[in-house]
Amino acid sequence: MEAFIQSVGKMCAAVLVLGTTLSCSHQEVNLDSYLYKGIKQTEPIEVGKTVMLPNKEGGKLSLISNSNPQVADVEVSAQGLSVHGKQYGLTTVSVQDAQGKEQSIALSITGQRPALPTELFAEYNVAPDGHSFARTHSPESSGYFDYDAAAKIVIKVGDKTYRTPTKDELHALLPYEEEITYSGREAKNLAFEQAVTIDGTKLIYGESFYSTGRHVAYALRFGKASHKGSAYAMDNSRLTAFRYEYSVNKDDPKGGFALKITARYLGENFQHDINFIASEGFWNSFTWDDATLILPANGLRLGTEITTRGYAGEYWSTSAGFDDLSASALSFGRMTASSTIHADKSIGRAVRLILSK
Repeated sequence: MEAFIQSVGKMCAAVLVLGTTLSCSHQEVNLDSYLYKGIKQTEPIEVGKTVMLPNKEGGKLSLISNSNPQVADVEVSAQGLSVHGKQYGLTTVSVQDAQGKEQSIALSITGQRPALPTELFAEYNVAPDGHSFARTHSPESSGYFDYDAAAKIVIKVGDKTYRTPTKDELHALLPYEEEITYSGREAKNLAFEQAVTIDGTKLIYGESFYSTGRHVAYALRFGKASHKGSAYAMDNSRLTAFRYEYSVNKDDPKGGFALKITARYLGENFQHDINFIASEGFWNSFTWDDATLILPANGLRLGTEITTRGYAGEYWSTSAGFDDLSASALSFGRMTASSTIHADKSIGRAVRLILSK
């Protein structure tokens, strides 16, 4: 399996060129097609714990290699594969089965990790009263606020306080430098560096995105920057995989859409590039640590009229825009999603609050 993944990675090596948009001969890594059917991890393995994964096909196994020994120690026995979690991350174990054929087994070790952006934002939009949260993702349950009203919203729930995010905090959900394209266009790769604030800390991270053109896009985010200095991320301790899906909003009685953002922490020990995570096979495996945020396509309020509801969404930040009449906001539609600094302050938009430190 390692040789297969390495060959896929070479196809899109140019994605590492910062600030460049490239067409790419992308090939999805379908984990189920390349993994040994006899042994499969179906539950979390935590750091410090030892778990026996039984061999359902039976027969003697011989250990060939462990791609990431700092993540897990592995031993083979007549019962199967013994796995001891050492550090958060992924590893691929190669074994020889009873017929002498080399087989691959993917493993995921979980444990303590940083909070993900999709966990820091509130689950639902601010309700029309401006003092509480909506209880569903239906656009009709959400409020519309001009910039001045949106910037002042604060909601307390128990010992937690939520406020309107800054533009750099919104960038943790969607980039400002470029649009994410997920539908209706040729598949593309994109890589750049941008400033993002996560959990109160602002750094410039290395980011790469892959757009499928089929309503789904993937990203490898919050990675080590190519530049050095206190303003730049110096390691991959925040490295996170993202999946963006523009799909039907199940809470919208009129059949509108929503942007579904799923994040999965990868961490310092991740050894692959974006091709590994830009695959539904990856996202269908090891789902226990995923954190998902849903943004309904609420549309806009122009005076008393609601427009583009059901297929487009825009969300305020507290940050200034291009001039005195504009501010920064997040936006998405049928084909793309991004952040903007040209949002008219007088137009009514939705608000998704973030947890205040």
